[in-house]
Amino acid sequence: ARAAEPPPPLPPSPTRDKEAQRREKALALAERLRQEEDTPGNEVLNSEKEARRGAAENRRLERERELARKLREEAEATDRARAEEQSGRAANAQTLALIDEYRARISAKVRQRIVMPPELRGNPEAIFEVSLLAGGDVVEVRLRKSSRIATLDAAVERAIRAAQPLPVPDDPELFHVHFRNFLLNFRPRE
Repeated sequence: ARAAEPPPPLPPSPTRDKEAQRREKALALAERLRQEEDTPGNEVLNSEKEARRGAAENRRLERERELARKLREEAEATDRARAEEQSGRAANAQTLALIDEYRARISAKVRQRIVMPPELRGNPEAIFEVSLLAGGDVVEVRLRKSSRIATLDAAVERAIRAAQPLPVPDDPELFHVHFRNFLLNFRPRE
């Protein structure tokens, strides 16, 4: 009997051939890229890449410097504004203190000249509007709110006129704003 012959080899499958071809192409491409990296032309590409990276880094650093400069300027402006505000508050406080001082001096000078009516009971309040000239001379006195004791109201009005010239600040603006026409409150027991 005859021995069986081995079956003939199968023809290569088309999918295996394609995979093998792809692998060979990929290996060939990788080899070519590796060789290109070693070529002198690639050094030019690398130096161009480095130059672009350096330029980008310089732009980034410049933006950071500009941002830092703007932040510094804003901080300085804020500090200046804060200092001006504090200075303004201090000046305003000084002005208010000066106004209070002159009002107290006017009240004290008027109070020295009041002859209190004998029938006075309690601590009624009278409010007068006083108009002055720059030297402190009284132009007009008007009763704005009565104490409900006519003799007290009349005594306070006489004392205001008798106390002139009233003490006023030398600063013309301060005088015109706060003392040209002002209200004088009077309570006998204050």
